[in-house]
Formats: sequence, C-alpha cells, structure tokens
Amino acid sequence: MEKIRIMIVDDMEEIRNHLCYTLKNEHNIEVVAAASSGKEAYNLAVSKKPDVILMDIQMESDTAGITAGKKILSVLPDTKLIALTMYVDSEKITDAYMAGFVDFIAKNSSIVEIINSILNAVSPNAISNDVERIILNEMIKLKIQQKQLIACMQIVSACSKSEFELLQHLCEGMKYKDIAKQRCVEEVTVRSMVTRISNKVSNMSIKKIVQLLKDCNFFETFNNLKQ
Repeated sequence: MEKIRIMIVDDMEEIRNHLCYTLKNEHNIEVVAAASSGKEAYNLAVSKKPDVILMDIQMESDTAGITAGKKILSVLPDTKLIALTMYVDSEKITDAYMAGFVDFIAKNSSIVEIINSILNAVSPNAISNDVERIILNEMIKLKIQQKQLIACMQIVSACSKSEFELLQHLCEGMKYKDIAKQRCVEEVTVRSMVTRISNKVSNMSIKKIVQLLKDCNFFETFNNLKQ
C-alpha cells in the first residue's frame, strides 16, 4: 500500500513541528511538505502534489487557508483538504466545507482523531455525490454544535457565580463601565474578572468566549430552563 502523502500548513511553527513529528512515525503516512502561509501552501502543493493537506484556516488573514484551498483545488482537484482550527467557528467551518474541504479537526486533537480524519479523507466514498454532501453537511453542523456546547459547558463550569453573571451581562451587550456601575465597583475590577475568566479557559479571549456563548444561545437556553 502506498503511503498517504501529507502536507501541513500552519503559521505557528510549534504546531507544524508537532504535527510533522506526530505523523512521521505512522507507517502509512509520509509528510512531504510544510508551509506557514496560504501563498506558500499553494506553491508547495503544486510542486509536491500531496494527497491530503491539513490546512490552518486563519493565517496571514482570517480566511487565508480557505482562499489557498480554493486555489489548490482548482489545479489539484483530487487533493483532499482538512481544515485545522484553534477553536470551533461554525461560520468559517461552513465556508471551508463549501470551498471543498472534506473535514475539520481541532489543533489539539489526539493522534487517533487526526489519523482517522486523514484516512476518511482518502476514502473512495468521501463526498461522492450530492446526497452524501448534504448529509455530511448536516453531520458537520451537528459536530460543530456539539463541540461548541461542550466548550460552553467547560467555560461556565470554571466560573464562579459572580463570573457567570458577568458573562451573562457581556452576552447581553453591556459595557464594562455599565457592569461596574450596576455592581457598584470600579471598572478595573470588572476588567480583572474578565482576565481571570480568560485565564481559566486557556487564555481564550473574552471576545471569543462571549461569541461562543452567544452562538450557542447559552444564556437564553439557561434562562428558559429556570422558568
């Protein structure tokens, strides 16, 4: 059996090195190239002609990976693209899928998950017709929603009651100064709480935390359950 030729694309050197090191010991996989930008990915793909590309979506721009993926598929239509994500963003994942990507995996996925994704990508049955494409699209949506819900639960479970209420206020669109006024504290105290929340969830920015909670309608669901 011929080895599956893999190219890894990520603008973070440590992630590229980690994936190269992880995959090089797999007997049925060969890492043939690694790139740090969408432009470099296109040039290397044309040169090396990999079977599968693990492509970071956000590099020199928020959609650099998707743009590069489209260009690569225009000249190498048989190459399979797997989106690499730092966190689940349903809109970008959907955009990647519609651009021709066949799967997505988180950058901290286990070796088993990564290999399974690669093997599924080269499967003869991968997105073979429009019906399968529609079904897979729905499955991807469910997978995204599941991961988002798990991420939301991990965030709120790490928060104190006061921090939980702060997140709810932020999701409602309140500004730091308004929250401080309502709580009768200084704005710096609110900002300190925001930093503490971010530290509890692997330094995810508060903007991403709030957006994730809003995407899941977390507090709307929570409030409905209380009634």
